[in-house]
Amino acid sequence: MNKISLIIICIVSFSSVSALASENKQGFQVSKMLSDQALHETSDQFPKGEIIETIDVDGYTYFKYKNEDEENWAATSRLDLPKGTKVILMKAYPMYDFKSKALNRTFKKILFVSQLDVLK
Repeated sequence: MNKISLIIICIVSFSSVSALASENKQGFQVSKMLSDQALHETSDQFPKGEIIETIDVDGYTYFKYKNEDEENWAATSRLDLPKGTKVILMKAYPMYDFKSKALNRTFKKILFVSQLDVLK
């Protein structure tokens, strides 16, 4: 194989990789816009409410929140959540009959939260 053929193959290969990278970047941007739009449109489906009680233990914050329908307990990584703070629990996973050794208490239902937003 001569040098010119090798150079042409390298140029064509690089162009294909560049086009693929550009396509992936655009695809990512579109999917991010779609997911942000879906999040905005479905935000009423996430649990939300006002903080009425907090307990800090080890690396966690347990908090009780209320909304028009109910009061629930949730827990997240240590976080400053003053009473009256309004939150939306973006990623919350329920656990039933959870025994907290740190609090020596069993929660009939608690949400473990990995992402929350503070509402203003």
